[in-house]
Amino acid sequence: MSARRRIDDPGSVFAAFTTYEALKLWLGPGECGIQRGEMDFRVGGTYRMEMKTPHGDLVLRGAWREIVPSERIVLTWQWFESVDGKDEPDGPETLLTFEFTGVGNETEVRLTQIGLASAESLQGHEHGWSGSFDKLEALLSV
Repeated sequence: MSARRRIDDPGSVFAAFTTYEALKLWLGPGECGIQRGEMDFRVGGTYRMEMKTPHGDLVLRGAWREIVPSERIVLTWQWFESVDGKDEPDGPETLLTFEFTGVGNETEVRLTQIGLASAESLQGHEHGWSGSFDKLEALLSV
């Protein structure tokens, strides 16, 4: 899966990906979003976020593989169900790459996600990322 979006405010776009507080403001389409979580934004650092989704509350976990400030972020991404306080996988681990390119007064964000297991998962993630980028664009245009 791949997606592109141009967003005004090139100085803030990359920063919106780097803290839990920033991600909580825009990650998740529509009424979906982060309810609780923690993250350690560094290569080798991990994150765990409890998300409200159309499929119920799920846990999102992963780790950062590459961080090049203002240029690229690569991370793993996997959904889990929380059962009796333990995270049980609810799909395969995928790999996300975000690339940031300045274009005039905008930043083009290019997302590539590999490893999605089904057409249904692909459609769900396309919807999710499109809605999340809508929120990010609205947030940065304020």
